[in-house]
Amino acid sequence: MAGNEYEFCPSTNSAYDSAGCVRTRSSFDATRAKDDVSVPAEGAWRLRVAHRDAAANTDLANSTSPGPLRFDATPPSGEFEPFDPRDPSRIWLRASDATSGVARVEIEARSDGETAWHTLKVDGDAGSYSAVLDDALYPRGSYEVRARVFDRAENERSIMQTAQGTPLRVALPVRVETRMDAGRATKIRTNKRGKPKYKQVLDARPVVAFGRTTTVSGKVTDPAGNPRAGVVVDVLERVDAPARPWQAIGTVQTNAAGMFTFKVSKGASWTLRFSYGGSPTTQPASKEVELRVRAAATIAPDRRVRRNGDEVVFRGRVRSGPVPEAGKLVTLQALTRRGWTTFGNARARAKDGRWSYRYRFTGTTVRSRYTFRVVVPAESGYPYARGASKTTRVIVNP
Repeated sequence: MAGNEYEFCPSTNSAYDSAGCVRTRSSFDATRAKDDVSVPAEGAWRLRVAHRDAAANTDLANSTSPGPLRFDATPPSGEFEPFDPRDPSRIWLRASDATSGVARVEIEARSDGETAWHTLKVDGDAGSYSAVLDDALYPRGSYEVRARVFDRAENERSIMQTAQGTPLRVALPVRVETRMDAGRATKIRTNKRGKPKYKQVLDARPVVAFGRTTTVSGKVTDPAGNPRAGVVVDVLERVDAPARPWQAIGTVQTNAAGMFTFKVSKGASWTLRFSYGGSPTTQPASKEVELRVRAAATIAPDRRVRRNGDEVVFRGRVRSGPVPEAGKLVTLQALTRRGWTTFGNARARAKDGRWSYRYRFTGTTVRSRYTFRVVVPAESGYPYARGASKTTRVIVNP
């Protein structure tokens, strides 16, 4: 074998199409036993190789082909596109690569004074790409933006400019702020003298009685107070107990005035989170309402009339369950001239919430009527606020 005949043809050519084909040859001697050849230019090529003998015989029709060859030495090209006022937080990029095509796109942002770039999630293909610089996630300030475009040959180009040649910078926030207020509607007095005047406010930490439903109201507006009408607000709850997760319990929609209401079922103390997810032009907002439910309990004496020196057994039940496994401390109080005074403690059982306490009357010299109650104090792990029973009375004769 005296050498090789090579024919490079564009990969798009048909089997017998020689348009654009480039031929080259090589010769062997005692010092050269192999060839080094390169494709004629960037692009995709199909190579055919035929051997040539010493008599110069060769036949490309009977050649062999090592498979397609691709050569791309030019990085991709691209530019940032103008912002869409209907989606101002979205960054748009036009990118292409004429030879091997775009393999992937990375879009990053960093605020002034930072050295680290934040990678944004990129959507799109076929030359048009975008990413959201979320002004609810990133702090307010000025951000520079860059794109890194890679082709299939791993050539890379960094893009930081628009079509006009100016660096792309974004000042956050770009969307209109949203304000949300929520709570149980209640009236407060606004004047101290004269005829009472009241205004309605939303209490974000209301205290409610055990076993009653409660209505929570709210409003979604822009900074000027204009209503966000017809927007959906997600409602989540978390029971006031250790390791309890947030759970989605429903959605509400604002009316023409931006108002919404949500009825909370009876139960333990909750924290409610009302969350508006925002829109392409408006920021999200959320508000938490801590709904504290008073603990409930009963108290009754085994006798209503006793003599001085006799004992009375108070019994009752903690109604606001579940009661912790270790039981629930309750405090017994008597009404005196100085107010309610604690005279004993008992522990309610976990299985049924029942408790009892034995008390002896001493020092009663005249017929007296005593008033008692039981208080259920707040406690870690018990999802209720401090509550008290109705009062009960015992008459003690000297």
